[in-house]
Amino acid sequence: MRDRTDTFFAADLDDGIPQEVGAGYDVVIAGDVIEHLSHPSDFLRQITRILRPDGELVLSVPNFAHWYPRVRVVLGVFGYDRRGILDQTHLRFFTRSSLRRMARGAGFDILEEVPTGPPFGAVASEGRLTSLARRIDDVLVRARPTLFGYQFVLRLAPHAGETVHSDHLRVFEGSGGDIPYSAHA
Repeated sequence: MRDRTDTFFAADLDDGIPQEVGAGYDVVIAGDVIEHLSHPSDFLRQITRILRPDGELVLSVPNFAHWYPRVRVVLGVFGYDRRGILDQTHLRFFTRSSLRRMARGAGFDILEEVPTGPPFGAVASEGRLTSLARRIDDVLVRARPTLFGYQFVLRLAPHAGETVHSDHLRVFEGSGGDIPYSAHA
């Protein structure tokens, strides 16, 4: 890894992104990171500060609404696993909807969203059966991403600017022709 890395920072991200990391990044990749953090929204807001205005965040998280955790919960056998969606080191669980909501709330626009299937190569050697399972899963993931998507990968960009919604505008009375308005908190 050293031959492909200019600089490496070791940090506990629950304590925040270290100042020495700097800013002005074109792309930040947070692959399967936020589910391990106590306050993932805070971490995402920090990323908006280290990205360039036209920078992007690539974020991936396991999908807790995948059929596997659902079945485990329904059968009353919820528990943690050594890896995967129910990895014993996960502090947070996300569905597509909760991930989208958190990303927007942390100051990001969703540019692209891709559901992925399970990592068959990590649990079985590549063969005819694995290849068939992968093809079937690809069809199911496309048909019902919230049920069959093993994880979601989002490409995000910081909000272009503050958006003022009409329900947050106050009209000044007696203003004549043009109606001035102001945003309020």
